[in-house]
Amino acid sequence: MTISTYNKVTALVLAITVAAMVLVLPQTTRAAFDDVSIATDTVLTIGAISFTITGTADLSETIEVTTTTVAFQMEAGSTISMKSTARPLFGHNAPSGWVTQAQCLAGESNITITAPAAVSQTTVTVTPSQTETCGGSGGGGGGGGGGGSTTPATPATPATPATPTTPAVPATPATPATPGNASEVKALALQLYNLIQVYKSLGGTISASTEAAVKAWAGLNASASASFNRDLQVGSTGEDVMALQVWLNANGYTVASTGPGSSGNETTRFGAATRAALIKYQKAMGITPAAGYFGAKTRASLGY
Repeated sequence: MTISTYNKVTALVLAITVAAMVLVLPQTTRAAFDDVSIATDTVLTIGAISFTITGTADLSETIEVTTTTVAFQMEAGSTISMKSTARPLFGHNAPSGWVTQAQCLAGESNITITAPAAVSQTTVTVTPSQTETCGGSGGGGGGGGGGGSTTPATPATPATPATPTTPAVPATPATPATPGNASEVKALALQLYNLIQVYKSLGGTISASTEAAVKAWAGLNASASASFNRDLQVGSTGEDVMALQVWLNANGYTVASTGPGSSGNETTRFGAATRAALIKYQKAMGITPAAGYFGAKTRASLGY
């Protein structure tokens, strides 16, 4: 792939990212995301306060944001951290022992919540105060009991956020350095293709020619006939994951009825929806254990 193609992919990543964020925050009073991973710091606004959120890979089945709260449907063993330079008090409904850090520092307040490895999927809601800030100028401690907070008062009803202005068209990014090899460009194109599917599920539109070009850059045009030569499970990524989703959708084991994972919108990420569809197939075929793990038994049933 040429440097020109790499530049186009990079520009589209930035444009789609900005447009997707405009669709979600803070224009709506409620937004939900499915099969979420937050590997790097992500900034969002709740009410009038901005926060930085960081989480472990495969953090959550869903994240729901309103004008006053953010709710994480946490997987076993996952961790979520929130911090803000506005130093608000953080209220939460986390079970006892899940809060592993709650600090009030001179430049920020923060909270970290970790779901134990043996628990089932649990929804944890964090309510940052819109009016109360944490006391003192430093210090803080790790750990905390369920249902507690960093000494919050009951938050007052926030004012209705002002309607945001129409965002400016993102500036053309600087020309990136020469990519090391074609795999770097392909990986970037795969990331962009998945981002396009999320953007479309949020109501965004993108031209068919652009989506087709990205799909070609990512090498996904032949995904429906790809070979299965490795084990796949929750967290796996690649063209063979997309091929598995295509096969499941085409044979009555629907991954998703709409949005990412649905027929024609298959993705390269093996999430909970893919696992659930695979379990249905395994039960129908009498494959045991029917645990949603795409291993040797299941591949053999497909002729691989």
